Amino acid sequence: LRNMATDSNGVLWIKYFVTALALGCLVEALAHMARFYEFTPWWLIFVIIIGAFGLLFGSLAKALRKQSSLLQFIVGALTAGSIELINKLGIIHDYYWVFAPAWPLGITNPWIRTAVLGLPGGLFILILNFLLSMSYKAQLSVNGNLK
Repeated sequence: LRNMATDSNGVLWIKYFVTALALGCLVEALAHMARFYEFTPWWLIFVIIIGAFGLLFGSLAKALRKQSSLLQFIVGALTAGSIELINKLGIIHDYYWVFAPAWPLGITNPWIRTAVLGLPGGLFILILNFLLSMSYKAQLSVNGNLK
């Protein structure tokens, strides 16, 4: 199932991109409603949804789909942690997000927050690969290729 051999590379990448984009929209919509953080400038949220979730995490999940779940989690967590670190260090001037006080889990130390917020990136890759695997399995079942 992880090979997804009946889909062309391009079609498979589009499936990963669109699914990651949808999940990214869900994550950011929930975060926005709960006021977990705020983007400066406000439109940076779209760069994060399309660039980080859709392009980066969608491509990573596709590339890692044949690897162990542990490796997928580690790469996703390190990637999300790196993005948080770039934000924390202010490497990209005038483009950043600021967290609500003591969010998440009452964490006020920005370094610990950065490390903790990397973990959902690992989960994101696992969830994305799970969803695409289940979708592929359903596709095979409908086409009569799965016994």
